[in-house]
Order: sequence, then C-alpha cells, then structure tokens
Amino acid sequence: MLNLLGAAHWRKAMKFEIDQLGIWNRYERERMHWESHLNSTKQMILRWIDDKSNDNIVVYGSGWLLDVPIVELYQKFRNVYLIDINHPPLVCKRYSHVHNVHFIEADITGCAQQIFNLIQQYGKDAAPHVEKAILQSTAYQYTDAQYQVSVNVLSQLDTLIVEYLRSELNFDDMVFAKIRNHLQAEHIKLLGETKACLITDVTMLQSSDDGKVIENKLIVDELLLPAPQNEWIWDFDLKGYFRKRHQTRMKVKAYYF
Repeated sequence: MLNLLGAAHWRKAMKFEIDQLGIWNRYERERMHWESHLNSTKQMILRWIDDKSNDNIVVYGSGWLLDVPIVELYQKFRNVYLIDINHPPLVCKRYSHVHNVHFIEADITGCAQQIFNLIQQYGKDAAPHVEKAILQSTAYQYTDAQYQVSVNVLSQLDTLIVEYLRSELNFDDMVFAKIRNHLQAEHIKLLGETKACLITDVTMLQSSDDGKVIENKLIVDELLLPAPQNEWIWDFDLKGYFRKRHQTRMKVKAYYF
C-alpha cells in the first residue's frame, strides 16, 4: 500500500477513521435496505466500463468496496488504483493477492492535512490561513490512469472538514458554503480531464413520524455536470440512527463524462 499521508494522527483527530467505521456499522444495520443502492451503483459502473479498453483505472472513495465491482475491474483493466484517505485493513488483506489492485492512501480534497497543520500552528488565529489554503487547494488526482470512477464521495468531501472546523474555529455559514463549492468543483474538474464515471447522492430526504419531508441539497448548483444517466433512491437510514425519529433517504444520480 502506498501511503501519501504520513502519520495517521491528524486523520484520527479529524475523525476520518471513525467515520469509515461508522459507514460499516450503518451498512450492518441497514444491509437489506442498502442492497438496491449498492447493486445500482455497481451496475452503472459496469455499464460504463463495458466499452473501455485494457488500461489503468482509478477509483476515488473506494472504502469498503461495498459499491465497487472490484472483481470485474481487476479482471478487465491492467491496473486498478483504489484511492481513499484510509483503507480498511480487512479490505487490503482480502485483495492483497491480486497483483494489479493497488491501494493508495491519499486525501482527494488536497487540503485536509494542511488544515490540521495550520490549526496546530496558529490555534484560534488560523481562520484566515485555513480559508485561503482551502480555496487555493487543488484536488488530488492519480495521473497514471486513463479512466476514473468517483463513487459516493462527492457530497462528503467537505463533511468532516467542516465538522472539524466548527469545533476549532469561528467560521460563519457563508465560509462553509464557499468551502463546499470549491471542493466539489475541484473534484468535478479532475473528473472532466479523462473519461470518468461519477455516482453521487445529490439530495437528502428526511421524513418524520408525522409524514413531513425535508429536502436538503448535497451538491452545489454551479457544478458543470453532464446529463445524468440514471437516478434512484437510496434507503440510507430507516431506523432513525442518523436523525432520531426520521427516516433518511438519498436521491442518487450517475453521470458519465
């Protein structure tokens, strides 16, 4: 495994590792409800790779590989590069024997570690330095791949960063909106530089016990996206763990670049 991030302490401080474990725990609770979404995601990736040649492919946000047709990918492509900020040891062990599957630990936002370092250096005075660093950052891209897949990660790029910043600095919501806009736009920019498949949740739908539904947009309007190839509903949390006394669903869309 190639580690481009150095020591793990800052990832722990920003809760990347515990968040990844939380994904698995939610999957265990909601396994039956997730299957349709996971299968739809895999099928859209398989449809997209159908006419692709035997080159290199990179997957951003590979994680637990729940939504990635990994066997089909490594059987079809010369090399499969799996990119995540933290790879579960179980997943690494399971595919360690596959010679053309490569695990790379990298921060696809391009700014998380710098944010941590600036706050360590400047403390409560870090706000202007952090904002500048984020808005000048460029997304990490693995350049030795002809094809790219981004799987259920676009809407999450800013989530843990914003949570960490809320706990450390006094930013207002306008700054957080700018951060989200920038990180998502950078990710779309890198996908547009090669042939790519993007699958992302775009809207969160939360229904309460009394039947009211709240919709929250998860991606910004200004993104330069092609027409979606497909869309579906992901039954994300129907047991009320994510938000008490609410069922949470996601509207998901698949795009081909």
